[in-house]
Amino acid sequence: MRTAAIRKLHEQGSLINTDNPLDVAIDGRGWFQITGPDGEALYTRAGSFNKNDEGQLVTLDG
Repeated sequence: MRTAAIRKLHEQGSLINTDNPLDVAIDGRGWFQITGPDGEALYTRAGSFNKNDEGQLVTLDG
């Protein structure tokens, strides 16, 4: 797989309370650094996190 495009979105979304204690938000500029499936560093502003079967913190995509 090859990267086709990179978008840098720095827009602030609405802050909404959820029932998930692992959900977090960024106020202002910034990114969450996550580890991709091949060990590569990836960045996202999406702060919806869960735990997988091994107890690791993961994005909604796993």
